Amino acid sequence: MKELTNSIAQLAAIIMILITLAVSTAALAQWASASDGGAAKNSATTQLTLVADSR
Repeated sequence: MKELTNSIAQLAAIIMILITLAVSTAALAQWASASDGGAAKNSATTQLTLVADSR
C-alpha cells in the first residue's frame, strides 16, 4: 500500500511540474509575440509616414 501511495505522489509531482512548464512556456510565448508585434507595428507606421512625407 505504501508503494502505491509513493507512486501516486510521484505522478502528482510530475504532473505539477509539467503544468508549470506549460504555463511558463505559454507566458514566454505571449511575451515574445507582444514584443515582436509592437516592433512590427512601429516599423509599419514609420514606413507609412516616410512614404506620406515623400509625396
